[in-house]
Amino acid sequence: MNPGYLYSNWLFILVLLAGISTVPLSAHEIPCVEKNRQELLKKSQQYDQIISRVSRKYRVDAHLIRAVIAVESCYNPQAVSPAGARGLMQILPETAERFGVKNIDIPANNIEAGTRYLHFLQRLFHSQLDKVLAAYNAGEGKVQAYQAIPPYKETQHYVADVIRTYKKLSQQPGVVSEWGKPGRQGIAVLKRKAPHLFKSPKQQLTTTNQ
Repeated sequence: MNPGYLYSNWLFILVLLAGISTVPLSAHEIPCVEKNRQELLKKSQQYDQIISRVSRKYRVDAHLIRAVIAVESCYNPQAVSPAGARGLMQILPETAERFGVKNIDIPANNIEAGTRYLHFLQRLFHSQLDKVLAAYNAGEGKVQAYQAIPPYKETQHYVADVIRTYKKLSQQPGVVSEWGKPGRQGIAVLKRKAPHLFKSPKQQLTTTNQ
């Protein structure tokens, strides 16, 4: 048997066990959560027509879609998670099937499936943004069971990262939520009810250690 074949297969297994995307970021690319607003908008530019279309169709804020994509894949349409989630919005095949979307490796279809899921979650959780995002990450069943963000570090960090990115995209001078209801989308209300989600990672660590 070809030794190179064995090596490549073991390398692939180690990558999966390490929880790393099989299509990692470039060595020179910083994570999207660390990018500024202009950099994020530049990353999303090639998908803006798709995002605008599904935003209007499903009444999900376009900047929220951009924030989810930024955190999920940093706009890498070839990203694949160890769990099998694929594409820009990291859609599982069963989620795509659930919402009647095929060929999720096509960016337009992937964004369609992710936005349909966000729309479903917004209706289910009455636009409570923290619960919507927690459910997108951990599943709506977990959020319903806890009636809050589940006590999983991954999900808690995910919610905080998406909210920070969404805030960065939408809360700039002269920028208003596409539907004109930023409070209902959750930013203003959530900041009062769950201020810990808006703390920096250093502040969160300090609070945890107290």
